[in-house]
Amino acid sequence: MPAGPLTLADLRKAGVVTSQEIVAAIDVYLRDPMAGPYRFDSGHSVDIAALVNATPAFAAVD
Repeated sequence: MPAGPLTLADLRKAGVVTSQEIVAAIDVYLRDPMAGPYRFDSGHSVDIAALVNATPAFAAVD
């Protein structure tokens, strides 16, 4: 794995998180965008709401 911060793709390729876990994280966000970070079984977490809010392309979506 690369040095520095890991992406979901890095974690998936290394087998640390599964595709099903990533889909589950997205499902939680879609059901409740205020749910907060999703914690994977591996202990890693992702805050999809923060990712969406930090992406300029989503600012233009109504």
